[in-house]
Amino acid sequence: MNRPILILIFFICCFKQTKANKIDSLKTGKDVENFISPLLKQKYNTPYYIFHLAKPDSVSNYFNCDSTIEWQSNMWQKIDFNGDGLTDLFTIIYQQDTVNSAFPEYKIYVVIDQQNNKYQLNEIPEYFMFNCYSAKPILVNNYPCLLYRHYKTDYTIDTLPGIDTTYGIPVPRMKTNYFEVGRTDTLIYKFGGFIELNKNNKSIPTIKSIYYETTPCFGTCPFFTLNIFNDGSAYYIRHENLEETSGNFRGKINSIQLNEIIALLNYISVCNLENEYSVNATDMQSCKLKVYFSDGYVKEINDYGLQGTLGLVRLYDLLFALRFNQEWK
Repeated sequence: MNRPILILIFFICCFKQTKANKIDSLKTGKDVENFISPLLKQKYNTPYYIFHLAKPDSVSNYFNCDSTIEWQSNMWQKIDFNGDGLTDLFTIIYQQDTVNSAFPEYKIYVVIDQQNNKYQLNEIPEYFMFNCYSAKPILVNNYPCLLYRHYKTDYTIDTLPGIDTTYGIPVPRMKTNYFEVGRTDTLIYKFGGFIELNKNNKSIPTIKSIYYETTPCFGTCPFFTLNIFNDGSAYYIRHENLEETSGNFRGKINSIQLNEIIALLNYISVCNLENEYSVNATDMQSCKLKVYFSDGYVKEINDYGLQGTLGLVRLYDLLFALRFNQEWK
């Protein structure tokens, strides 16, 4: 065998080794449990949690709700969700707090390999305090996605006879009726997380600025305001209920983060989203998002519970992260 062929074989072997990861070596359910348990313990930061793989029959019997998703023969699959050549892991896990709870609960996780033995743990969310959801990997145009069955709050407002003067201002009496609606979405891994697949996203007018405001809650919710302009200049108001010093600050958002936020707003077709989102709960934090466009249009979204869509949740995460990874003066 001549030298050029040997060199070629050497580089091919090196390439295969660099692309292989720990997830590739998982062969059994026990292997999966041993791999993911340390990641979950680190996430929950407690030694009292135990984790084991769920089984299709036990998961199906665990909740009493409709589901359009048929379970696979096992509760884990190895798939490259982000197309980087590295194998990722989909799994459904039973987890139990052995100190504070006698009952296990199931959770759906996707582990994304980020190279060099670093892994991103993505929890596919259930509806707030409503443990009734399911997911499974599917292919959409040969691209790996998740079929996601879950519940969302919907509500109607009925006007009652008479005038309410409780707050000193005469207003019509209103009655809000909340109900849960089952729905099935397709999720794709983009912008660092799983969001709803948008097959018909159209470009939106140029974004001039983004305004994001969170409200206080009965707890330690981060209470702040961000105002970001398309040249990267930003203003940050940190309010007094945070552990950090409150005050007004200004900074510059780097182009990579700014472009990611704008690209996400385009992908989720923010102009076509609802103006109001709400969870059926009390004492939750809410937020207000305003997107100002070059044509004068302003899209405003009020989200009580911060769970409007997974695309919005991912946007909130990116905006939240700006508070810590930017230099504010």
